[in-house]
Amino acid sequence: MERFRSCVFLLQVLTLDPTSGRADATIHTTEDCTDFCPLGDMPTAEIPTQFLDFTVNNVWQQLQASHDHHKYKKGWQCGTSPGFGADMERFRSCVFLLQVSSLQHNVTCRSSDPFLMSVPCPTPSKRVLHVLCFLRHVISEVVLAVIRGHLLTSGDIELNPGPFTAEQELQIVEALTSFPKLVQGQSALLGELKRIQESLENKLDALSTRISKLESDSVLLNQLQCDVQNANAVATNLTAHFEQIAIQQDNLENQSRRNNLLFYGFEDNQSETWAESEESVIALCRENLGCSLESADIERAHRLGRFKPTTKRPIIVKFSAFKTKQSVLMAAYKLKGTRLSIGEDFSARVCTERKQLIEYAKSENAKFKLRYNKLIIGNKTFVYDHADQCVKEYGI
Repeated sequence: MERFRSCVFLLQVLTLDPTSGRADATIHTTEDCTDFCPLGDMPTAEIPTQFLDFTVNNVWQQLQASHDHHKYKKGWQCGTSPGFGADMERFRSCVFLLQVSSLQHNVTCRSSDPFLMSVPCPTPSKRVLHVLCFLRHVISEVVLAVIRGHLLTSGDIELNPGPFTAEQELQIVEALTSFPKLVQGQSALLGELKRIQESLENKLDALSTRISKLESDSVLLNQLQCDVQNANAVATNLTAHFEQIAIQQDNLENQSRRNNLLFYGFEDNQSETWAESEESVIALCRENLGCSLESADIERAHRLGRFKPTTKRPIIVKFSAFKTKQSVLMAAYKLKGTRLSIGEDFSARVCTERKQLIEYAKSENAKFKLRYNKLIIGNKTFVYDHADQCVKEYGI
């Protein structure tokens, strides 16, 4: 019956009701409730007023009504059977009611603290509270110590992943069985790589030798390039100097030819002598040009080049005086319309320039005058440029 007495004691605390199964029973309460008579010989407890508003029949019975005290006694008599028979029906009803009923005006304490312990005692003493707080502190420390110990002994999850599964063990076995093959393949691959490396090293050595040779050749080529540049500079200077010398030489040659005239159209004879050539020129000047010449006016007269039956060689005449030459040249227009003609004697350079200038004048189909190595068309003067090999306007 001790267990049932403990249960009834909880009923005293949680579900007190003074009606004790009688309809006419009344409850008189004060703020200072003192003596209660619980079931059997259980000790009394001090119950606040707010816990006396419950209605549970056949539990408590009023013992004596008074304005000063409210006393209750047990509403039934203990049976002969300890825990069995009709006497236990009322306890079972109370226990069942405690399980399924909803306590009215119940004061509860709600908190998120997992270590908070709520004791069904309306007015716990300070000592009990101190004991509970101490127990709470001890339990929390023990729990934290256990958690810390587990965390310290658990280790790193990545380093200690736990036992392998069957699939993982199969994969490990396959990897171990294929490892020798991989090693053999790696050995063959390393051998091939070594051969390739040796071949590359040989090629690199050959390339290094060729590069060294090319570098030495490059040094020689640079030196030769410098020499060629210097030679080009010297050649350019020499070319300019030679051009100047050629012009000067040509001028000197033309100066030496300034007293000469060329006579074209005379009948040519292979056995003709200089005297016969001179007589032919003197006769032409006296009869056709109206110039009386003596043998002393002519320094020399002869044919140019070798005899050819198909051509008539011109006669070159060098007069003793420039004025005599000019007088004959000025009368040369009188031979227009005949087979004979007179021309000046120039150097090869000036002859080339005059030929190009005459062709240019014919292409322009304009009247022109040719003086020495210059072509005059209207108010413009043209010369032949040997560097560009073309006719250009003089002064531009």
